[in-house]
Amino acid sequence: MKHFVVQKELATTANGRILVCRDKITKQLVVVKRALTMRRNHVTRRLGGDDIRLEKEVHRVISANAGHVHIVRLLDTFVDEGYVNLVLEYCPRGELYDAVRRSPPTLTRACDYFVQVTSAVAFVHSRGYAHGDISLESIYLDANDQCKLGDFGLAAPLDAQRSVSVGKLFYMAPEMLGAGGYFPGPADVWALGILLFVLLTGSPLCRRAHPADTAYSFFAAHGIEGITRAWKLDDTITPDARGLLSQMLNVDPLHRPTMDAVLAHDYVRQGILAHKASSRLGTPSTPRSYERMWRRLVGFTTALSPTASKPPKTC
Repeated sequence: MKHFVVQKELATTANGRILVCRDKITKQLVVVKRALTMRRNHVTRRLGGDDIRLEKEVHRVISANAGHVHIVRLLDTFVDEGYVNLVLEYCPRGELYDAVRRSPPTLTRACDYFVQVTSAVAFVHSRGYAHGDISLESIYLDANDQCKLGDFGLAAPLDAQRSVSVGKLFYMAPEMLGAGGYFPGPADVWALGILLFVLLTGSPLCRRAHPADTAYSFFAAHGIEGITRAWKLDDTITPDARGLLSQMLNVDPLHRPTMDAVLAHDYVRQGILAHKASSRLGTPSTPRSYERMWRRLVGFTTALSPTASKPPKTC
């Protein structure tokens, strides 16, 4: 760490720290993710924690040939005092989670955020990996308000079946909460669908995708169309968005679309065309009813409110 001056700590993890630092040579701000070497951290990894070596390898693969514009760049790596250190691109506007808490996006802006993240996830899948932890908190905004997918510590090979549930509960697919294991690719698609739902409505779909959860049970029985009617979301979730969500949030992982199919959907294709037309879309004033919906986010400290996800008098 002798080449860096620590500016502040962003987070403490189970096996290290995440710091904002200034590079003494370039004078630029970077993020340094420090994690104990595997030899000193076998217990954390056995329990499903971040794998810093796999994260480093995933970054190496997805950074080849200039990488992807919507993925946080790995700038350097080094080992210091028993820690593996990843030097990462600094995104000054912070997490997308905090941004949408401060100011709810318009439907147009929500779509723009979504297609940026979708293109990044599709790119990761095309390189043979699943992200494993898609959420508002794993997406960062650069100085131009553009999304950057980060936090690859829970990534896994796309075709490797997993037995340990990882990620954030609101975004976990139903099969992740069962006993039979799951494949991380379809689980990513589910999580990305939940991300879109949250961006559009300001609420998670349910606390957890399990029959014991009443909101999930209602969704499993009535689908996204039933949720839209029960929550009176017709003006918030457009027909194209509902069509995409009905596919991505299929409770059967075998019937979820691949990321290539998600990219080919009309909702995403139109969003990509709009994004290409302008690198920074306008943000017209938010309707009051939509703003009230987003007030559910205000004051939340660690995650979006599960109670806000229940259709009134239905679940």
